Amino acid sequence: MIAWAVVILSVFMVYGTVMWVRPSAKDRRLADLRLKAMKAGVKVQQGHIDDLSVDGRVNKLSRHVYFYRLLKNHSRRPTATLLRTTGESGIYLPDGWTWERGCRLSTDLTALIVPILADQPDTVFALEMSPGYVGIAWDERDIEQLPKVLDDLKRLLTLDAAH
Repeated sequence: MIAWAVVILSVFMVYGTVMWVRPSAKDRRLADLRLKAMKAGVKVQQGHIDDLSVDGRVNKLSRHVYFYRLLKNHSRRPTATLLRTTGESGIYLPDGWTWERGCRLSTDLTALIVPILADQPDTVFALEMSPGYVGIAWDERDIEQLPKVLDDLKRLLTLDAAH
């Protein structure tokens, strides 16, 4: 009888260990989503942005996000990050958006990016531009939103061709 109890306990311990290291359904879904993005030529990278919620502003918090970035060098593309906010909006930007650390784009480029910002769902946290890439940070909850993210990245890339 004791031998059977030891065998059963051992089986449960092995099974529990295997189940503990197995990726959760959420982890598998995110891995699948990010793999689809990478197959489309997008680089998925971790980053931190300022948390511009009321609590985040008061306590000077940042949040961990994943940026979906399209890499394309363009030496004249300016560097700027636009963040979703629940506070006061940035100058010349639609409600709910602000400039990160006050770093603004030219008025011509701002006029071109405003329609892209206004078209973003609430699941998008940030848009970024730099000479090496453009990026979007979003909550990754709805896998059906990936095509829109990819299209918006391409729209951001066209802005540097105009200016």
